[in-house]
Amino acid sequence: MGMKKFINLLADELYRSRIFYGIVIGLVIVSQLVMVGLLIIDNRQSESNYPLNLANLIDNNGIYRVLLIAAFLLFFAYSAFTWFREWSGDSSFIIRLMTLPGNRFTIVLAKLASVFLMMGGVMFTQLCMIFLINCFAGILLGDGAYSALPIAYAYAQTLSTTYFVMPMSVASAALIYGGLLWIVLGIFLVVVTYMQSYQESYVKAFGKVVLLLIANGAWLVGMIIVVESMNLVASEIFNVFVVFILVGIVLNLAQLARRINVKPRKHVINHKEETV
Repeated sequence: MGMKKFINLLADELYRSRIFYGIVIGLVIVSQLVMVGLLIIDNRQSESNYPLNLANLIDNNGIYRVLLIAAFLLFFAYSAFTWFREWSGDSSFIIRLMTLPGNRFTIVLAKLASVFLMMGGVMFTQLCMIFLINCFAGILLGDGAYSALPIAYAYAQTLSTTYFVMPMSVASAALIYGGLLWIVLGIFLVVVTYMQSYQESYVKAFGKVVLLLIANGAWLVGMIIVVESMNLVASEIFNVFVVFILVGIVLNLAQLARRINVKPRKHVINHKEETV
């Protein structure tokens, strides 16, 4: 029952996000290809003696990176919007979600999985684009003007941009995906807290949100202070990061589980039923 509910909710989340997701992916692909194309054209026109490579086209291309970061920021914004959408206006969707049989936390897991699947799609798209850029740049510029990297594994190890979307070690994957999970759960918690409290008082809702932001910010600052104030080797720094990230995730999860399992307010349900 729980797995079926999760799959149904996940399928619904992905279906409702299809237009947004298609637009984001399309904009990222087109804009990044334009940036790379302009660099290739400029190189051909200038007849530079220095051959281009993937580092020039991607890793050292500030705009290319900004576009990738912008895509992730849009998904962070969308993760907040998915909760606002359920509570907004006269929608009774959140009430129906809350009254579904089974554990309510499945709702959180489905939304979380949908966001990470969309992020994973962007990462996979980037890997495909890097492979195509590497091939076509070599064809358009030739061996003398472009230094191609023949193996995907090689440039994944060489370029920091590709290393982010395809971590080559368990430690890197833990830090990258753990950090993303912490951020998304923090966004979920802030929005759910606000949407459950604003009907009583906007001031109270705003105060709770500020406290949550301060708590997560203080935990992040504490992690940085610990690392900066102690003479740690790389393995010890990794352990500190993992501990702080895991504790941050657990705390946000615990708060979110408590919030999502609060019974919907009776007057809210009545209001929703009157408007249906």
